[in-house]
Amino acid sequence: MGTTTTGDGASLDFERIAVRIRRSSNFRVAWQLIEWSAPCKASPRTARQVLETIALVPELQTFLASSGPTVTQPPTVQPLHVHAVFKAAVGTFERTVARAASERVGAYPRIHTDVAPVEIREVEELFRSLGPYVPFELLPGEVEGCPECRGHYAHLFSDWFYCVAWDWCFCVIWEERNLVGVLCMTDTD
Repeated sequence: MGTTTTGDGASLDFERIAVRIRRSSNFRVAWQLIEWSAPCKASPRTARQVLETIALVPELQTFLASSGPTVTQPPTVQPLHVHAVFKAAVGTFERTVARAASERVGAYPRIHTDVAPVEIREVEELFRSLGPYVPFELLPGEVEGCPECRGHYAHLFSDWFYCVAWDWCFCVIWEERNLVGVLCMTDTD
């Protein structure tokens, strides 16, 4: 996707990391930066509102549609599962992105050691270039007796995700700038 620039001139050059993630033969990544017009409090509720808005507005889904595979018909959009939750992912987010960029995560990683602190700092510095941020991760619900909560990745396998079972979905919020980034990654086995 390259450098994403917003109306206020803020930009995030995520592509330098995304290229390394895609270089792995079995990894896919999709990313979008959105100027959020509503109050942009760094909270799980805002993260959920962002994904629910993306689910309702087809124009906001293009970052997923362009990540492949080709879809012959636009999907029929369903909302996020009611029990799906967002949890703060400070530290987890940066480590996961750094591990994906160095082929150390997923079902078949080539390298089985953890990433070096310098690789994690690279991710932190990139996202911090727009100011203080808080990442949240979309996780499945855990309601006993709910068949969707029990299903494998039911929280991510949704038609508005263009029929891709994304292993990770992060919502990054820059509260001071009213910016939100959505990042989805998966290994494609």
